[in-house]
Amino acid sequence: MTSTIPTTNSLNIAHPTLNLARASNAQQQPRETALSNSTPSSEPTASDATDPSTSDMTLPAAGATSANPTKATATGHQTRRAPREKEGKPAFVQIARTPLVPEKILREHGVFCAIDTRFRAAARLLQCLWLQDHDIPTASSLADNSFDGPAAFGNILSPEAAYAGHNFLSAAIHRLALQEWLMCEEDAAIDDERLFGNALSSMPLVFNMFAPMALDRKLATAVFRELLPGFVRSVERIQFEHSPGRRDERFLADRSAVDLAAQVITPSGQPGTVFIEV
Repeated sequence: MTSTIPTTNSLNIAHPTLNLARASNAQQQPRETALSNSTPSSEPTASDATDPSTSDMTLPAAGATSANPTKATATGHQTRRAPREKEGKPAFVQIARTPLVPEKILREHGVFCAIDTRFRAAARLLQCLWLQDHDIPTASSLADNSFDGPAAFGNILSPEAAYAGHNFLSAAIHRLALQEWLMCEEDAAIDDERLFGNALSSMPLVFNMFAPMALDRKLATAVFRELLPGFVRSVERIQFEHSPGRRDERFLADRSAVDLAAQVITPSGQPGTVFIEV
């Protein structure tokens, strides 16, 4: 029994999203959090029990005005109001499409590629900015551009940074990526240069997204039960770059594999598999 979750492209590739406006030195609005209209649970939490400073506070609910004093109760949390929210407008506006980044900005950051799509150009710039913010050297910052691959691009890590595991969000994720690469299935198509040295690649993205779940089955079970409540009772194992049979005529008869396979137990007690391709 199988279930497949296709994932869609997003600008949050491998690392937290950065604002493209930073590239053109535009001012950013402060990040704000809005209180939901729903009332949070009144059950005490561990922090409530240990911190005597926490107390119930009554705050205006999102969308409330002085003329309409709708209220919601929050426990031990301050809520800031976004400027747009104060004007009665949504605090967050979903953009309709990927921003078109001018070529001048891409060139200034060493990420211009003539064949990039609009989405990939924006994603490449985001990765370059993230690496710069975290003081991670890139191949384009090296005087001799000695790193194999498109060394002119700012999303390619320097050899030292790639070796140190800076393409991953934590040392634990890096260790798991190393383990999966060294112990990969026979004939697996894993490009180690992309995995460890290309911040734009989907290969490190898969590890950054799912390695915490691979290392913690309770977390994996909680996430997959939320995603597929009628299919998953528990997660038994998570496999990376997995194929049930490479070059097998029963499948695709080639080296194709899925990015991730979650072996699960269904609510009826039967084994199942969730395949995910990023």
